[in-house]
Amino acid sequence: MSSFCPAHPLAGLADKVRDRIPVPVVDPTAAAVRQAETLVTLKPRKATAGTFSSPGSEADDRIGEGTGRGDRAQAVFRRERRVALMPFDTIIRGGTIATAADTFACDIAIRDGRIVALGHDLGAAETIIDATDRLVLPGGIDSHVHFAQPSGDGIVMADGFATGTRSAAFGGNTTVLPFCLQQKGQTLREALRNYHAQADGECHVDVAFHLIVTDPTDQVLGQELPALVQDGYTSLKVFMTYEGMALSDRELLETMAVARETGAVLMVHAENFDAIRFLTDRLERAGNTAPRFHATSRPIPVEREATHRAISLSELVDVPIMIVHVSNRGAMEEIRRAQQRGLNVMGETCRNTWF
Repeated sequence: MSSFCPAHPLAGLADKVRDRIPVPVVDPTAAAVRQAETLVTLKPRKATAGTFSSPGSEADDRIGEGTGRGDRAQAVFRRERRVALMPFDTIIRGGTIATAADTFACDIAIRDGRIVALGHDLGAAETIIDATDRLVLPGGIDSHVHFAQPSGDGIVMADGFATGTRSAAFGGNTTVLPFCLQQKGQTLREALRNYHAQADGECHVDVAFHLIVTDPTDQVLGQELPALVQDGYTSLKVFMTYEGMALSDRELLETMAVARETGAVLMVHAENFDAIRFLTDRLERAGNTAPRFHATSRPIPVEREATHRAISLSELVDVPIMIVHVSNRGAMEEIRRAQQRGLNVMGETCRNTWF
């Protein structure tokens, strides 16, 4: 019989049942062979009152002999054994499993795309993956990616959905959340249709969308956005910089109010657009147009001020916000001070902003 890890949800129940029911010792290899043989001629049994009736094996029948087949606990025990002995599609064997709660040595059995058992000596499977000396981890979720996003005249984003999701899979991420950019004059639903059309048939992992709001008209805020949140698009992003994307303080407040009313998560790209344009104009007039001057046009106060302003506006509306890709200590300290005052403000950083 399979020896389940403590993390298996039925392991504790099985121990209690074993203490109460005399169960013969069964060789797991021989039982697995018998189970496979019975599957060839398996027929459903007719259920009768007071019994647990489902397709079973000879090994299951022998366990039931003389021990009261109507006993509910015994039925649960037989079902647990059957899960362990039935053939699996895939077994990941010999790895070290890391979950949110613990790390332990264990095999993983998969059937129909789902994990159905954790344990040792789980029997046969169509595919055996040897994970000896390897960590077996849940798939990662990358919640901040940009695929096939319009970036201005003549600019083509390096990754579309095919290449971006393939890279995610190679990096161990099984879910990604790219941003769906609404362009000026475009409805949110139209933007979503365009993105779904680009993603359909191209993705190697699971994909969901954040919504970027750049044109918060009365129709968008009053009708489209609440309906889309109801449909499951529950995360929004707004920009405080970039031509054609930056929202005014009033537009930020109006969008924050909808996020509060609908329960959507609101992300903010916090940089002072006017300050960036002022510094950029001065750099260009001086002939300082090399790529390194991009950083010069965005010193720490540009992000720190916008972060403080975004937090202050969210405090007025009483809505949680996340400041995305925080890149300096000044902005981080604004977030920390807000948290110390009890505000629901979160921060996110990306490795590419550290250099």
